[in-house]
Amino acid sequence: MYLLNSLLIHSYINDDNSALNIEPYLRKNLQHTFYYFRLGSEGTHNGKAFKLSNKREDKHIVLKPGDFATIKTHESFYFTEQIMGIFGQTSDLSKEGIQVLHSPFIDPGFKGQLKLGIKNLNNVDFTLTYEETIIGKICFFDISDTYPINISKRSIIYKKFLESEE
Repeated sequence: MYLLNSLLIHSYINDDNSALNIEPYLRKNLQHTFYYFRLGSEGTHNGKAFKLSNKREDKHIVLKPGDFATIKTHESFYFTEQIMGIFGQTSDLSKEGIQVLHSPFIDPGFKGQLKLGIKNLNNVDFTLTYEETIIGKICFFDISDTYPINISKRSIIYKKFLESEE
């Protein structure tokens, strides 16, 4: 197993037969050993569904102190069984009193948008902007030396993969 650096990540993204893909991919979000991902358009805010867009009036969501939102990432990620990911929030959000709640691992074979929670722990409003607010970062690992990966059809993760494809 080894960590993919920016050169490897970029080459994987540009290879049509790649073990890793990100849609949409922004070259500027690729850093030395990770990729920054952004706020997507769908989620819930204090239990109510929302849908953001590029229209000025629909582009933002404001988290008041104590508010909680679940969101999907703007980017979709496509991993073969050769790739796994580890992700976390950015330190910039932590400095603002924003907590990102998530499971830190992205399993081999994952396909789709990441889903996570965001909580405003600060005492001031915080604005999130569709497609612009960087929510977190992902490190990618090539685990081809651990083949084969066998996911049992009776396992919990198998059922979750089926749900994510719907």
